[in-house]
Amino acid sequence: MHDDQKLQILLAKIQALSDKQANVQAELAALKREVTSLLSTTPSPLTEEKLPSVEAPDSLTDDNKPSITEKSKSTPEKAETPPQQKRFKQRIPQSMRHLLDKEGKVKQRLPQSMAANADTTVRTNPPTTKSSKPAPKPIAWEAYIGQNLLSKIGILIIIIGVAIGAKYAIDNDLVSPLMRIIMGYVVGLGLLGTAIYTKEKYPSYSAVLLSGAMTILYFITFFAYTLYALIPLSLTFGLMVIFTIFTVIAAIQYNRQIIALLGIVGAYAVPFLLSSDSGDTTILLSYIALLNVGIMVIAVKRYWKALFYVTFIMTWLIFGVCMIESPEKGLLELFGFAFIFFTIFYVTFLVYKFIQKEKFIIGDFLPLVFNSLIFFVVGLITLEVTPQYKLARFMGLFALLNAAIHFVVSVFVYRSKLADRTLFFFISALVLIFLTIAVPLQLEGNWVTIFWAGEMVLFFYLGRKFGVSAYEKLAYPLIAIVFCSLLYRWGETYAKSKFLEEPHTFANILNPHFLVSMIVVAAYAFMTWLNKQFPLPAIAAPETNQEVKKRSFNLQGALNIVLPCLFLACLFLTFANEVQYFWEKILHHSTAVQQSDGTLLYYSQSENTNYRFMYGLSSMMYTCIFLIGLSIVNIIWLKKRLPSWINLIVNGVMMFTFLTAGLGLIGEMRALYIEDANAWYFISRYACILISAVLLGVSYYLGKQKHLNKPLDHILEIACHIWFLTIISNEIIHWLQIQGSPNADKLALSIWWGIYAIGLIAYGLIRQKKYLRLGGILVFAVTLIKLFFYDLQHLDTLPKTVIFVTVGISLLIGSFLYNKYQERMEE
Repeated sequence: MHDDQKLQILLAKIQALSDKQANVQAELAALKREVTSLLSTTPSPLTEEKLPSVEAPDSLTDDNKPSITEKSKSTPEKAETPPQQKRFKQRIPQSMRHLLDKEGKVKQRLPQSMAANADTTVRTNPPTTKSSKPAPKPIAWEAYIGQNLLSKIGILIIIIGVAIGAKYAIDNDLVSPLMRIIMGYVVGLGLLGTAIYTKEKYPSYSAVLLSGAMTILYFITFFAYTLYALIPLSLTFGLMVIFTIFTVIAAIQYNRQIIALLGIVGAYAVPFLLSSDSGDTTILLSYIALLNVGIMVIAVKRYWKALFYVTFIMTWLIFGVCMIESPEKGLLELFGFAFIFFTIFYVTFLVYKFIQKEKFIIGDFLPLVFNSLIFFVVGLITLEVTPQYKLARFMGLFALLNAAIHFVVSVFVYRSKLADRTLFFFISALVLIFLTIAVPLQLEGNWVTIFWAGEMVLFFYLGRKFGVSAYEKLAYPLIAIVFCSLLYRWGETYAKSKFLEEPHTFANILNPHFLVSMIVVAAYAFMTWLNKQFPLPAIAAPETNQEVKKRSFNLQGALNIVLPCLFLACLFLTFANEVQYFWEKILHHSTAVQQSDGTLLYYSQSENTNYRFMYGLSSMMYTCIFLIGLSIVNIIWLKKRLPSWINLIVNGVMMFTFLTAGLGLIGEMRALYIEDANAWYFISRYACILISAVLLGVSYYLGKQKHLNKPLDHILEIACHIWFLTIISNEIIHWLQIQGSPNADKLALSIWWGIYAIGLIAYGLIRQKKYLRLGGILVFAVTLIKLFFYDLQHLDTLPKTVIFVTVGISLLIGSFLYNKYQERMEE
């Protein structure tokens, strides 16, 4: 582009900005003239003639008024402003007053020669505004292609050409092997010399040449050893070490990552092929370890992340291939190299972070996590696959060793204070993770659950108490892990009845499994308390600066539900398992066949059925007692809407279960009592009924609490009537069957239902409760259906007559009550 064209473009831009500025200044001047007119017309007509002439601000000068410059010669330097004008001017907001005087102040600072030009209506100089970003410079594609891209393509073509020529010479035996290698070194060294010669004037071009030269030297050395055996292995290894050191120095001097990527990373392929042919894995991994030390030096000086990641990936991939192909006896040696690689990458990562002192992000931690995980997995495989040394028993200790390594690093980071605390917390989290893994590897049984529970509480406490979110996030998976571990322990002990053969070894309540369960219960209880005492802070919106409950609210709300539910579930199941274990043990030993002296002969297949029924009733009554206690807690202490609703729903399900399955179990036990009278039957029967009545009572009281917002008076009253009708019906059947009366569930039951229906209707009419009256009608309907479709098929004439008369009279009484209390019912 010529200078004339650039000048025309700049002039066009200046003209466009000037036009835009003129329009804005014209509008501003018009507004100022209106303000001036208001200031001039504010004084009253009586005092207007007495007011002295006032000099208007420069920026408010109108074309019809005399020039302010001329007035300033005859007026004082500071004219006194009239009181009316002052009062009016005071009504102008403080933030706007500077607009009236700004131009005058600016004008006073201008030279005399420029003052006249400042009085124009439309000023050419705009007010100071925030400068816009300069337009981005166009990319010099021509320079990029010519100076950068062409050199890279050229060196690549040279390498390909040399390879093709070398292959042709080899295939046709034109050049001896020694000459091929010498020519390769000549080409590589020639490129290297050219790169050094052009470094000062053309650094980018020189860097590309040096990268190509080092790649050629690596491959020529590889060919000299592998294909032609012209040089020994020791010399090959030494030359590659020299090339590596030189490449490291060159990469630092040039400050070009391309040199390291093309030189050092390309060097990984050569020794890998070298080792694959020779079968010497030690030489390969030793070279890679030395190469990684060079990478660490570059990382300390420059820390090119792409180079670090590529080196990390290639090293562990090559190591994985070597480990797959290595025999079992060589795994210990491979483990030693794994520790060297782990240390190199760990130190490289930490040293740069300490020097740079940059803030850590999640992407920075991924190499550290994978580095630790790969080393740990390699160690476990080594311990597992070397049976001749019986090392599998030390897996837990190996996990502890990993935890100790990270602990030492965390202490160093904490004391040195060379990095932000995020690194300390992250490495501390690695310590705790490996401790978590070590427990199941080294310990067995309940100790695993105990350790995980303690670790879960510790993480959550540190996270909430000290605001370290990393620790709290580690506690979240442990919340589920501890619960699953506890379920597994219960399945191993209670469900499989593992300890039934030794009843005296594990007593109820006071046994290791119960104590472990209570430790987990205490852990969940403590975390529930912590979650309430130290809630997560709400996130502040950036614009409104108000607390909005986004992620924090959702997480806090989830923990408010999950932790109490886990606490209650573990508490309930802990004692439920003990109830099950107690009756399972009794049932198991009821099958024992003993001699007269008490010696055990064998266990039979028959068991005492009473114990099976008692186990079912005991489990049901334990559930009722647990729900009673939970309801009392909600009534007296908690008083929360959602927990109370959940409590009421569970209570209703339990009450329905008792009135169906529970009374059915009691009915089956009645037949056993008739055969073999036992006072425990009556005690257990009425104890169950009494406990269900207490559960109904606390549910009724809980449903009437104000914090529910919707009292359940009608539903609770209906539930009480259903419970009473069902219990009395069961009692009628119970006592008639004990007395030997046949058809106890027909005649007496229908009469009782008819009488109770009349009572419901009468009570509903007196108390003006429609739902009770409708309930009485529903009971009548059920009674009639039972009468015609069930009772009449199994009764004689006299019982049929009694039932029909009784039910008929009940219906007439009900109708009479409706007629008598019609007015009250309408009210």
